[in-house]
Amino acid sequence: SKHYESAQICEDDDIASATLTMWYNIFRTNSAALAEMGNRALTDIMDDLVYKMSSSSNPVIGRTAVKTLALILDQSSSSRELVRRRYRGLAHLAEKDWRGKGFDSTLDQLQDQLQSDYFCKELKNYTVSPHAIKKPSEDFVRAACVIQAAWRAHQTRKRLKKLPRAISTLQRSFRHKRKEQQEHTERQRVEEELRHQVCLRRQRAMRQFRQHQLHLMEILPAAQVQRYLGELENKAALVIQRVWRGHRVRRHFQLHKHTLRRYRAAVTLQRAIVRFLKRRKAQSSIHTSLKAPKGLSDSRRTDLKQWIQEHISLHPSSVVSVDGCAELHQKAQRLLRQHLINRASDRAHEQHGQALLAQINTDIELLLNAPSLKDARAEDVNLFLSRSRPIATRARQAHNALMQSMRLPWWRTLGEGTTLEEPRKDYDFDIAALYLGGTS
Repeated sequence: SKHYESAQICEDDDIASATLTMWYNIFRTNSAALAEMGNRALTDIMDDLVYKMSSSSNPVIGRTAVKTLALILDQSSSSRELVRRRYRGLAHLAEKDWRGKGFDSTLDQLQDQLQSDYFCKELKNYTVSPHAIKKPSEDFVRAACVIQAAWRAHQTRKRLKKLPRAISTLQRSFRHKRKEQQEHTERQRVEEELRHQVCLRRQRAMRQFRQHQLHLMEILPAAQVQRYLGELENKAALVIQRVWRGHRVRRHFQLHKHTLRRYRAAVTLQRAIVRFLKRRKAQSSIHTSLKAPKGLSDSRRTDLKQWIQEHISLHPSSVVSVDGCAELHQKAQRLLRQHLINRASDRAHEQHGQALLAQINTDIELLLNAPSLKDARAEDVNLFLSRSRPIATRARQAHNALMQSMRLPWWRTLGEGTTLEEPRKDYDFDIAALYLGGTS
């Protein structure tokens, strides 16, 4: 049934023990139940028994399973053939897992039944002497020992290969955990120290406050002590009231926080709606202002014509006639022709003026950068020679006059307007030397 299948699937030890006990009681009280039971049902029951023996480590389940299996083998001959064909190695499994668990007698009974069935079958097939019955069992045990040794060696080598990685992982986890514990311990120590410091500060502040109060009470006269204590009580009451009111306001705010949020949301929505309505109203006013004007009446049309005539009379048009335009065009052509004629001469004068300005700037730079007389050289004189013959002549005359006046005695220079005649014999020779190039 479904209930029995769910009980078989369940891994609870109590349910498994109760199920095995039920089968044991049924087979013990009614031996004919095995004969009436089909091979499929018997196979399912024995599968369940063998599974419980191999998977569970509970001695109660193991003892009940071994007892039930021994009872089935004792009462049913067909079950022996089924065990021999379907559950090879069952004897070794029972010996390995359940030996020394407190029910060795029941286990020996099961082992005897399994071995007797196996060797009887061997005797029928091979007709071996009874003295050689124990030899196959010893060979099987030796082979099983070899297989177990090889398997255990393989498992050991596998664990040894994984051992360095496991050790490094274990060390890393241990160090991490130890570091966390140290940090936690250090954090607790710091917190405890801080808490202790806070307590000490509070005690020190309270002690100082009380000492200050005692000192004030010692200073104050006896008549003013009561008033001083009353003032202290009033200050304490004010502090308590302020703290209580703050607490009450905060609690009230927390209680009405949702209402305030709804109020702000409503204000925001109202503001948005008012702006939207203003925009719609402005758009509607723009559309209404663009409507076509209504038709004019005769009186209105007459007034508009009169106003237009008055405006034209007050503001005459500046439009010129065709003859005036032709005359204006001819005048512009004459002015343009005169401008083109005078442009060449104006450009030449402008270029000449620019050349003179450049020459003057060059001379100014030469004069500013001129070396002193002490450092002057013979070739530096050529830099200050003028290209203009009249200017060079005038400079030569001024220089000769200055040199001649320096040679005169002092009494000759007392009179004003003294003129000195210069010999002209040196002019022609020096002027030719002063001219550098070009035409003057």
